[in-house]
Amino acid sequence: MDPIFTFILLLMNLSGTFTKYIYVDDKMDWLEAQSYCQQNYTDLAPVSTEKDVNKLQEELSKHNTTQNVWIGLRFLPGNWLWVDGQEMDYKAWGQGGKPICPQPNMKCGALQVTGANKGAWEAHDCEERLHFVCY
Repeated sequence: MDPIFTFILLLMNLSGTFTKYIYVDDKMDWLEAQSYCQQNYTDLAPVSTEKDVNKLQEELSKHNTTQNVWIGLRFLPGNWLWVDGQEMDYKAWGQGGKPICPQPNMKCGALQVTGANKGAWEAHDCEERLHFVCY
């Protein structure tokens, strides 16, 4: 396994508290990334406000990341949910919009870091190996 390089981003969320985001420069599938985050931090990061998406996008663009990074978004029976249980008030789905009934292997959420839809959430194959963001 390649050495893991992390950097810490301090983001101010809407309630005025600090959220610590940890970018992990190692490629894992969604479940491996979630397990890593749960063992070493809290979980995969919920990126649930426009402010969080914009700040995280700005910081990630400075690094050599995969085109998309795993975030704490997953499709469970009937709906897309954040791993921490937060309601999905803000939505940043890409061009295709929110997948209502995704294909069985396309039930994990990623944030697009590069390309035309920078900052958009997308459904991806959960077995794809991407960099990821913990909190």
